Amino acid sequence: MRSPKKNSVYFINAISIFLLCFVISGCSGSGPSEKIVVRINEYTLTPDEFSEIYAESGVAEDTPKAREKFIDNLIIRKLLLQEAQKEEIDKQRSFLRSIENLWEQALLKIVIDQRAKELDSTVGVTEEELLDFYNQWAKDHPGNAQSFDDVRELIKWQISKRKQQLAFNAWVNNLKNQANIKIDKKALGLE
Repeated sequence: MRSPKKNSVYFINAISIFLLCFVISGCSGSGPSEKIVVRINEYTLTPDEFSEIYAESGVAEDTPKAREKFIDNLIIRKLLLQEAQKEEIDKQRSFLRSIENLWEQALLKIVIDQRAKELDSTVGVTEEELLDFYNQWAKDHPGNAQSFDDVRELIKWQISKRKQQLAFNAWVNNLKNQANIKIDKKALGLE
């Protein structure tokens, strides 16, 4: 089993290789037979590649002026990125750490979204739970004129979200219980 420090070095090396492949493929442009519509030093774009990144940019309207502005911004972005690579900023530990953090955030979002979707389809709310919640709420808020029918969907949503949160917490606790976790509290200054 590798140590956390070796895992970090391994991860940084893997990210470096990934970035190198990304840079090489991004800068290689197109095949010899494809027309180049944008060239920024060694970076090139074909008409199809330009159309794809322009569409992905979410520009509100497709006009010649909007395309020119997009191209100007693209040129500035690519020049700044090329300068960063020339200065080897892409090889600095702080940069690689940022990539690692972005990667972790993306994975966390995906796993949480997937689990939430699964829980959403499995968590049910009974009529009895709805009525119990409403009756307790009405008791705690006397004089409120909202009928059960007026707040039924809101109550259902609140109960469902609470159940999903409890199920999610139980899942996380199960992961913790199954994991091999050791903490040196003394070394961390926690004791």
